[in-house]
Amino acid sequence: TKVCGTLIKLCAAFGLLGVLIGCCVDRWAYGFWAVPFLGNFHFNVILGNGSLYGTHPFLWYIYAGIPAVCGSMLPFLLFNLTVLFSNPSQISSNCNKINNTRIVLFGIIVPYVILHSFSEHKEFRFLLPMLPLICVLAADVMVELVIFMEDGVAPIDVDAVKNSDGLVKRVENDSRGKLSARSKGLFLVMIMLNYPHLLYLGMIHQRGPIAVNRYLTSVISERVQRNITGRTSQSIHYLMGCHSTPLYSHLHIPEVKISAWYLDCSPDCRSSSEEICESDAFLNDPLGFVKATYDHLPDGVCVDSSDGNTCHRDYDHQASLSKLPTFLVVMQNEAATISSLIEDWGMEHLGSIRHSISSLSRHNRHNHEYCLTSVEDGRAICHNP
Repeated sequence: TKVCGTLIKLCAAFGLLGVLIGCCVDRWAYGFWAVPFLGNFHFNVILGNGSLYGTHPFLWYIYAGIPAVCGSMLPFLLFNLTVLFSNPSQISSNCNKINNTRIVLFGIIVPYVILHSFSEHKEFRFLLPMLPLICVLAADVMVELVIFMEDGVAPIDVDAVKNSDGLVKRVENDSRGKLSARSKGLFLVMIMLNYPHLLYLGMIHQRGPIAVNRYLTSVISERVQRNITGRTSQSIHYLMGCHSTPLYSHLHIPEVKISAWYLDCSPDCRSSSEEICESDAFLNDPLGFVKATYDHLPDGVCVDSSDGNTCHRDYDHQASLSKLPTFLVVMQNEAATISSLIEDWGMEHLGSIRHSISSLSRHNRHNHEYCLTSVEDGRAICHNP
């Protein structure tokens, strides 16, 4: 059909081209042929490792995922779905009708959501490939709404002003200016509804991972420029939970070597019933973990915990004061637990960076700030943030 052919030309053809270009770029970067999304499918679905990083109910995408991704477009999407099934006799009508376009788009979205619902590990970002199609369906209803306000044509009967391709005919009358004004008004309303989310998610919610690295790079750059340190290598240890830092992607400083280390929470340790990941061990007993890692313990010593013994990865466990990192990054709650110990080592509080609104944070209600401590050549250094 014409509609299906158009979708194949516009979507499938360019999508296939994008996959081919991506494979060529990966071949150049990795040095061997790789298809990352197949590796992702194998890791999360075939091996079932996705559930190691959190699980959600089967219907989570329906009552939480789709509403969050759609935002202010959700009423328009639901209305479009209602219009489609309010006239079941039109669903099997001529292929060029607008309902067939809706069927094609919903026919892509619905199976996608259902198939992803079978995976126990669910995230909002997994729905983002469907967002362009959701925008098309929502925009279709917005156009119908403007036509209804202008010509009094009910949205469910708006096919009367659409041509054979399902596209809205240009309204040829003296009220074009009003139609344009109403379109702009609707556009302005949609912007105003989305801006609070944009500002909150972009400036407040879970901003810590990137903000803390930006702050560290500024501090390190200032030290190098002012010759506070006689070396161009700096070390940063992130004592936090899984995936709490973007690491090197935001730690690039010319002529400065930065060595970063974070707690292990790899699939190997998370899938093992006999081993406790470093990230879990630290959260369970921050003080005991820090003592075992930095305070003069020989190789092979494990951290005792109520759940068993936690052995570390291959790392320099001859941890003496001379092996302390230049910077230590810890969430606020754990920082309060280990503060007396790190003060004894000559490290002092460097700054705090807000991570989120405490009551909405994915961490516990106390963990809404990143705390940084610093030591330089065995001397305590304190900087105001």
